[in-house]
Amino acid sequence: MKKIVIFPVLILAFLVVIGCSPTAPEFSTFHSNDEGWVVEGDPDLTYEESGVAVPEYGGEYAGEYIWVNDSVSGGVMYWAAPSRYLGDKSHYHGKYLKYDLREFYRSGYAFPAADVMLISNDGTILVYFSRDNYDNYKPDDSWNNYEIKLDSSAGWKDATGISLSSTSSFLTQYSDELTSATDTQISGVLGSLTALYIRAEFTHGADIDALDNVYFGSSSYN
Repeated sequence: MKKIVIFPVLILAFLVVIGCSPTAPEFSTFHSNDEGWVVEGDPDLTYEESGVAVPEYGGEYAGEYIWVNDSVSGGVMYWAAPSRYLGDKSHYHGKYLKYDLREFYRSGYAFPAADVMLISNDGTILVYFSRDNYDNYKPDDSWNNYEIKLDSSAGWKDATGISLSSTSSFLTQYSDELTSATDTQISGVLGSLTALYIRAEFTHGADIDALDNVYFGSSSYN
Protein backbone atom coordinates (compact mmCIF):
# COMPACT_ATOMS: atom_id res chain seq x y z
CA MET A 1 0.00 0.00 0.00
CA LYS A 2 2.86 2.39 0.76
CA LYS A 3 4.25 1.91 -2.75
CA ILE A 4 0.93 2.97 -4.28
CA VAL A 5 0.95 6.21 -2.27
CA ILE A 6 4.61 7.06 -2.87
CA PHE A 7 4.63 6.36 -6.61
CA PRO A 8 2.25 9.19 -7.65
CA VAL A 9 4.15 11.58 -5.41
CA LEU A 10 7.41 10.68 -7.13
CA ILE A 11 5.80 11.18 -10.55
CA LEU A 12 4.52 14.63 -9.52
CA ALA A 13 7.93 15.61 -8.22
CA PHE A 14 9.52 14.48 -11.49
CA LEU A 15 7.05 16.50 -13.58
CA VAL A 16 7.79 19.61 -11.55
CA VAL A 17 11.52 19.14 -12.01
CA ILE A 18 11.27 18.78 -15.81
CA GLY A 19 9.11 21.89 -16.14
CA CYS A 20 5.55 20.49 -16.29
CA SER A 21 4.42 22.42 -13.24
CA PRO A 22 1.38 24.66 -13.92
CA THR A 23 3.54 27.62 -12.82
CA ALA A 24 6.43 26.78 -15.16
CA PRO A 25 7.17 29.35 -17.88
CA GLU A 26 5.96 28.98 -21.43
CA PHE A 27 8.87 29.02 -23.85
CA SER A 28 9.74 28.78 -27.55
CA THR A 29 13.25 27.98 -28.76
CA PHE A 30 12.29 27.11 -32.36
CA HIS A 31 14.54 24.07 -32.64
CA SER A 32 12.48 22.51 -35.43
CA ASN A 33 9.53 24.73 -36.43
CA ASP A 34 7.65 27.99 -35.77
CA GLU A 35 5.86 26.52 -32.69
CA GLY A 36 2.58 28.22 -33.59
CA TRP A 37 3.79 31.84 -33.68
CA VAL A 38 2.33 34.07 -36.40
CA VAL A 39 3.04 37.58 -37.74
CA GLU A 40 0.60 40.49 -37.79
CA GLY A 41 1.02 43.81 -39.57
CA ASP A 42 2.50 44.00 -43.07
CA PRO A 43 4.71 40.93 -43.54
CA ASP A 44 5.83 39.88 -47.02
CA LEU A 45 4.02 36.57 -46.59
CA THR A 46 1.00 34.82 -48.04
CA TYR A 47 -1.87 34.79 -45.57
CA GLU A 48 -3.45 31.40 -44.95
CA GLU A 49 -7.19 30.70 -45.14
CA SER A 50 -7.42 31.20 -41.38
CA GLY A 51 -6.27 34.80 -41.88
CA VAL A 52 -2.87 34.41 -40.22
CA ALA A 53 0.62 34.85 -41.68
CA VAL A 54 3.04 32.09 -40.72
CA PRO A 55 6.64 33.31 -40.36
CA GLU A 56 9.59 31.88 -42.26
CA TYR A 57 11.54 28.97 -40.82
CA GLY A 58 14.64 28.01 -42.75
CA GLY A 59 15.24 29.33 -46.25
CA GLU A 60 17.57 32.25 -46.98
CA TYR A 61 18.07 33.12 -43.29
CA ALA A 62 17.88 29.56 -42.00
CA GLY A 63 18.48 28.88 -38.32
CA GLU A 64 16.69 27.75 -35.16
CA TYR A 65 14.52 30.88 -35.03
CA ILE A 66 11.64 32.44 -36.98
CA TRP A 67 12.04 35.37 -39.34
CA VAL A 68 10.01 37.63 -41.60
CA ASN A 69 10.57 40.07 -44.45
CA ASP A 70 8.75 43.41 -44.24
CA SER A 71 6.55 44.28 -47.23
CA VAL A 72 6.80 48.02 -46.37
CA SER A 73 3.11 48.48 -47.13
CA GLY A 74 2.10 50.19 -43.90
CA GLY A 75 1.43 49.02 -40.38
CA VAL A 76 3.76 47.66 -37.72
CA MET A 77 4.72 43.99 -37.67
CA TYR A 78 4.32 42.05 -34.43
CA TRP A 79 5.04 38.48 -33.42
CA ALA A 80 1.83 37.01 -31.98
CA ALA A 81 2.15 34.27 -29.36
CA PRO A 82 0.29 30.94 -29.73
CA SER A 83 -2.65 29.97 -27.53
CA ARG A 84 -0.60 28.13 -24.88
CA TYR A 85 0.82 31.53 -23.82
CA LEU A 86 -2.68 32.84 -23.15
CA GLY A 87 -5.44 32.34 -20.60
CA ASP A 88 -4.87 32.57 -16.86
CA LYS A 89 -1.21 33.54 -16.41
CA SER A 90 -1.74 35.55 -13.23
CA HIS A 91 0.93 33.40 -11.53
CA TYR A 92 3.47 35.07 -13.87
CA HIS A 93 3.03 38.41 -12.13
CA GLY A 94 6.44 39.48 -10.84
CA LYS A 95 8.20 37.09 -13.22
CA TYR A 96 9.79 38.03 -16.57
CA LEU A 97 9.17 38.02 -20.29
CA LYS A 98 12.47 37.31 -22.07
CA TYR A 99 13.23 37.07 -25.77
CA ASP A 100 15.93 37.66 -28.41
CA LEU A 101 15.54 39.89 -31.48
CA ARG A 102 17.70 40.41 -34.54
CA GLU A 103 17.37 42.51 -37.68
CA PHE A 104 19.39 41.04 -40.53
CA TYR A 105 18.66 44.13 -42.60
CA ARG A 106 17.03 47.49 -41.90
CA SER A 107 16.61 50.81 -43.65
CA GLY A 108 14.95 54.12 -42.91
CA TYR A 109 14.59 55.86 -39.57
CA ALA A 110 13.39 54.40 -36.28
CA PHE A 111 9.90 55.16 -35.02
CA PRO A 112 8.34 54.67 -31.57
CA ALA A 113 5.78 51.95 -31.03
CA ALA A 114 4.91 49.53 -28.27
CA ASP A 115 7.62 46.87 -27.94
CA VAL A 116 5.28 44.47 -26.15
CA MET A 117 1.49 44.44 -25.85
CA LEU A 118 -0.60 42.42 -23.39
CA ILE A 119 -4.35 42.33 -24.05
CA SER A 120 -7.01 40.90 -21.75
CA ASN A 121 -10.46 39.56 -22.57
CA ASP A 122 -12.11 42.75 -21.30
CA GLY A 123 -10.16 44.85 -23.83
CA THR A 124 -7.53 46.23 -21.47
CA ILE A 125 -4.26 46.89 -23.33
CA LEU A 126 -0.96 47.19 -21.49
CA VAL A 127 2.16 48.25 -23.39
CA TYR A 128 5.88 48.29 -22.71
CA PHE A 129 8.22 50.63 -24.56
CA SER A 130 12.00 50.34 -24.69
CA ARG A 131 13.50 53.79 -24.96
CA ASP A 132 16.88 52.14 -25.59
CA ASN A 133 15.60 50.58 -28.82
CA TYR A 134 14.42 53.97 -30.04
CA ASP A 135 17.43 56.04 -28.93
CA ASN A 136 20.13 53.54 -29.94
CA TYR A 137 18.62 52.16 -33.13
CA LYS A 138 18.19 48.63 -31.82
CA PRO A 139 17.83 45.73 -32.38
CA ASP A 140 20.72 45.42 -34.83
CA ASP A 141 22.34 42.69 -36.92
CA SER A 142 23.24 40.61 -33.87
CA TRP A 143 21.12 38.88 -31.28
CA ASN A 144 19.77 41.41 -28.77
CA ASN A 145 18.49 40.06 -25.44
CA TYR A 146 15.44 41.53 -23.73
CA GLU A 147 14.14 40.98 -20.21
CA ILE A 148 10.95 42.72 -19.06
CA LYS A 149 9.56 42.29 -15.57
CA LEU A 150 5.86 41.56 -15.39
CA ASP A 151 5.03 44.09 -12.72
CA SER A 152 4.75 47.86 -12.30
CA SER A 153 8.50 48.34 -11.74
CA ALA A 154 9.11 47.79 -15.48
CA GLY A 155 7.08 50.85 -16.49
CA TRP A 156 4.09 49.19 -18.19
CA LYS A 157 1.50 51.67 -19.48
CA ASP A 158 -2.27 51.43 -19.82
CA ALA A 159 -3.06 52.02 -23.51
CA THR A 160 -6.71 50.98 -23.42
CA GLY A 161 -8.64 52.98 -26.02
CA ILE A 162 -5.54 54.78 -27.33
CA SER A 163 -4.48 54.62 -30.98
CA LEU A 164 -0.97 53.18 -31.22
CA SER A 165 -0.21 54.03 -34.84
CA SER A 166 3.36 54.39 -36.09
CA THR A 167 2.66 58.01 -37.10
CA SER A 168 1.96 59.14 -33.52
CA SER A 169 4.65 61.22 -31.88
CA PHE A 170 6.67 59.78 -29.00
CA LEU A 171 5.31 62.25 -26.46
CA THR A 172 1.70 61.82 -27.52
CA GLN A 173 1.89 58.06 -27.69
CA TYR A 174 3.86 57.29 -24.55
CA SER A 175 3.56 60.21 -22.16
CA ASP A 176 0.59 62.54 -22.48
CA GLU A 177 -2.15 59.98 -23.05
CA LEU A 178 -0.88 56.92 -21.19
CA THR A 179 -0.93 56.31 -17.46
CA SER A 180 1.29 53.89 -15.58
CA ALA A 181 -0.20 50.44 -15.08
CA THR A 182 -0.63 49.28 -11.49
CA ASP A 183 0.27 45.83 -10.24
CA THR A 184 -3.44 45.14 -9.86
CA GLN A 185 -3.98 45.94 -13.54
CA ILE A 186 -1.00 43.88 -14.67
CA SER A 187 -2.07 40.87 -12.60
CA GLY A 188 -5.62 41.23 -13.92
CA VAL A 189 -4.53 41.30 -17.56
CA LEU A 190 -2.24 38.31 -17.03
CA GLY A 191 -5.16 36.49 -15.46
CA SER A 192 -7.31 36.72 -18.60
CA LEU A 193 -4.76 37.12 -21.37
CA THR A 194 -6.09 36.97 -24.93
CA ALA A 195 -3.04 38.27 -26.83
CA LEU A 196 0.71 38.70 -26.37
CA TYR A 197 2.52 40.69 -29.05
CA ILE A 198 6.27 41.28 -29.40
CA ARG A 199 7.34 43.98 -31.82
CA ALA A 200 9.11 42.70 -34.95
CA GLU A 201 10.02 45.83 -36.95
CA PHE A 202 11.53 49.12 -35.82
CA THR A 203 12.11 51.34 -38.90
CA HIS A 204 9.99 52.92 -41.63
CA GLY A 205 11.98 51.23 -44.41
CA ALA A 206 12.51 47.64 -45.43
CA ASP A 207 13.71 45.18 -42.80
CA ILE A 208 14.23 41.46 -42.18
CA ASP A 209 13.44 40.52 -38.59
CA ALA A 210 13.96 37.44 -36.42
CA LEU A 211 12.75 36.16 -33.04
CA ASP A 212 14.25 33.48 -30.78
CA ASN A 213 14.34 32.15 -27.21
CA VAL A 214 11.02 33.42 -25.86
CA TYR A 215 10.42 32.70 -22.16
CA PHE A 216 7.19 33.94 -20.56
CA GLY A 217 6.91 33.76 -16.78
CA SER A 218 10.56 32.91 -16.12
CA SER A 219 13.13 34.00 -13.58
CA SER A 220 15.62 36.80 -14.27
CA TYR A 221 18.87 36.35 -16.20
CA ASN A 222 20.59 38.03 -13.26
